[in-house]
Amino acid sequence: MGYDIRPVTAGEWRELKELRLAALSDPAASIAFLTTYAQASAYPDERWQENAQASESGHGVVTYAAVAADGDWAGMATVLLETADQPKAKVVGFYVRPEHRRTGVAAELLQAAVARATDGPAGAESVFLSVHEQNVRAQRLYEAQGFVRTGETEEDATGTIWEYVRKRTS
Repeated sequence: MGYDIRPVTAGEWRELKELRLAALSDPAASIAFLTTYAQASAYPDERWQENAQASESGHGVVTYAAVAADGDWAGMATVLLETADQPKAKVVGFYVRPEHRRTGVAAELLQAAVARATDGPAGAESVFLSVHEQNVRAQRLYEAQGFVRTGETEEDATGTIWEYVRKRTS
């Protein structure tokens, strides 16, 4: 199955909202996301519109959608771009619907996010992400895409969250 991996546009806020709420409904959501379904479902439409507009503008944050040939939104990845003396980026909100897993779309989404973060002379030198110690599937994906643990961790009510990094290759 082919996928169109592209930034979310302002007019696609409804699709973004639906996909994010689906992600937060996933049984693994409690260890994968900082926001709960109850919190996100209470957001007003204006917040979803602002998120989609921010993605389209490409300043500071870009959310990539993986859209299947049949129009189904299969997954998403959001890149937060920090600009300072040494730009860095963080991948957050990464999700692929269960029926699209093991198709290669997760790797495509992650590659698009990393490319966005590191492209160009002002691109980030490092791309970071966080993953829960129990989320072995995500750990395998990230490691296969060149991410390594930094040694930094955080504790939350569900366990340990590991920080991963991938250095810019060029």
